[in-house]
Amino acid sequence: TSSANITSLASNVQTISAGLGGMQQAVVGNLQSISLSTAVQISGLSISIAANAVYQVYGGILHNVSAISATGYRLGIAQSGFTIQNTAGSWSFLSAGPSGGAAQALVRQAWASSTALGTQAFMSIASAGTASLNYGTFEGIIVTSTTGGTLVLQGLATVTTTSLYIFKGSWIRAHKIG
Repeated sequence: TSSANITSLASNVQTISAGLGGMQQAVVGNLQSISLSTAVQISGLSISIAANAVYQVYGGILHNVSAISATGYRLGIAQSGFTIQNTAGSWSFLSAGPSGGAAQALVRQAWASSTALGTQAFMSIASAGTASLNYGTFEGIIVTSTTGGTLVLQGLATVTTTSLYIFKGSWIRAHKIG
């Protein structure tokens, strides 16, 4: 009967979903300011990572800096406590231009490692100025080894008299796919 077919299909979907694991998401709730030249965690943007698992990770960061100058900034993902078997992915940055004008730049940078996220999972940008709203995205695969922990987003300003602003709505997601 069609009722039995629907029940069987629902059971199959549930089995497939259980094998894939869940999705985690974190979103910035308030404007944040980073005025340090050493990488610090962006408050609220962290995801728990299990040992011996495979994750598809991605996110988006709305940001700008407080001064027009040669000021730069750096955004990245970092591991806290977990070990990596393999990882690969990329960052993309888009500057919306002064007061929402035409895009000034689109930059992509890849990362890959068989041991750690390290500094290769960071993207460094020279400032496009205070009027620019910038959007950075990342996507990648992380295969963990024997220890779980936390995946965090970090940022820094290259000049401590300037602030890197992280806007409400910036986000990170991780899907456990294996």
